[in-house]
Amino acid sequence: MTFPRTPTEPVNTSPWTLLLVPAYSLIFRPTLLNIFPELRLWSDWVLLAAMAFLIFVLFFTKRILAFGNALKPTHIGPHLLLGLGAGALVALSPLLLNKLINVTALSQELLFKGADLRALEQPPLSMLTLLELFILKPVLGQIMLIGFFMSPIAVRIRTISFALVATLLFPVFYWDFSLGMALIGTISALMFRFTGTLYSGICFQALCSLAGVLVVYVAPKTITLFGVLF
Repeated sequence: MTFPRTPTEPVNTSPWTLLLVPAYSLIFRPTLLNIFPELRLWSDWVLLAAMAFLIFVLFFTKRILAFGNALKPTHIGPHLLLGLGAGALVALSPLLLNKLINVTALSQELLFKGADLRALEQPPLSMLTLLELFILKPVLGQIMLIGFFMSPIAVRIRTISFALVATLLFPVFYWDFSLGMALIGTISALMFRFTGTLYSGICFQALCSLAGVLVVYVAPKTITLFGVLF
């Protein structure tokens, strides 16, 4: 029995739309924040909203952008399950490693001593921050980045090349130049090619955000191990 896949529908959008990603991140974002520095606290909300507005205007007025079957719900169940399963492995790993450190002699190592105090030094998480991490960035980001920008090249290049493009664009798009964000881009692209929809990638990215919160606030000993991803 093969995994249920939604066929990737060819779209007529020009591959040049990919240039909107670096233009947004490297030109529009820093320019706007330098002109209006008070927006920096709300930068992700303001900038993603601006990009979403631009995309939907283009989509509904000139049909310049399209994302084919990327949100088609035909096989939504298995696709959600794939993203949730892969994301759960990531989210549970800091908890399991933290438990392992606590029940073994590793807890006495200088590398981990005093690590629990790190959580107390972190600012409290607001509902707005949680909404941004678990809904805004995964849903809006995946729809815009893979759904709109990368769909035009999905059926034109090989899977490894598609994943490499996502690996490069995700850190630029989110202004998060970390190994973790690059890996999220890689896996999201591979999930899109495997399923044909965005549901797996959305769930996976949301649970990766949860893993980051758990590392910092619940399992701070694992920051030593996972710090390279941040």
